[in-house]
Amino acid sequence: MTVDLQQEQIERQFDRAAATYDSVASLQRQMADRLLADLPSQLEGHCVDLGCGTGALLQKLAKRIDVRKLTGVDLSSAMLNQARQRVPQAQFVKGDLASIPLDDDSFSWATSNAAIQWCDSRIVFSELQRILRPDGQAFISTFGPGTMQQWRDALEHIGTVKPRVHTFKNIQQLTDEMKDAGFRSVSSRSETIDVYFDSVREMFSSVRKLGATNARADRAKGLAGRRWLDQITDAFEKQRNPNGKLCLTYECCYLVAR
Repeated sequence: MTVDLQQEQIERQFDRAAATYDSVASLQRQMADRLLADLPSQLEGHCVDLGCGTGALLQKLAKRIDVRKLTGVDLSSAMLNQARQRVPQAQFVKGDLASIPLDDDSFSWATSNAAIQWCDSRIVFSELQRILRPDGQAFISTFGPGTMQQWRDALEHIGTVKPRVHTFKNIQQLTDEMKDAGFRSVSSRSETIDVYFDSVREMFSSVRKLGATNARADRAKGLAGRRWLDQITDAFEKQRNPNGKLCLTYECCYLVAR
């Protein structure tokens, strides 16, 4: 079943998070480094970064390619403003990844780090195929269904029915979708990365500062009441590890396609 992601909601989330995103994005930086390890040390042609956010990956790509041949695309104006300050010589385009406002056959390289999970990935891959040259390559990182399982466990513990956690496709689904979009070859791999917190408050704050809240159309709406917050906090407290830490696990998926 296709989940209806509300683009206006996503834009608002990341507009609000733009000023705080980098302060809590250590996981995303790790994923970007994994992504960069797959790319050649020097790039020829033009490169586009989809869902460029604050420009952290673009800044690193600028060491491998003429920065004037770099283009960043993002739905959030506030994120793009941050990216422009970081990589002022790059080109930037505000746009939805499901309808990328770029010409056909424009790019030799495409990257996207921790972004496509906010869109219908089938449409994004089709758009990616459209804007890449026939010999172009794509390097994608995103999240799999093992992401934030601790949230789901806590919600199940307190009997929450409406979804409050974003859902993610598995790596085989993503691989098949890229092939269906017309990519000739796709290689993929995944890993799990644990992020630790000292308190539930710190965990909630980190997720909020990333803008990584649920964007499903059928998500639970409205502010959670004090009773619900007390219940979910208690459920998380029961998950502390022997070192007294709280953990969120992320399933990180990486795809390379041509």
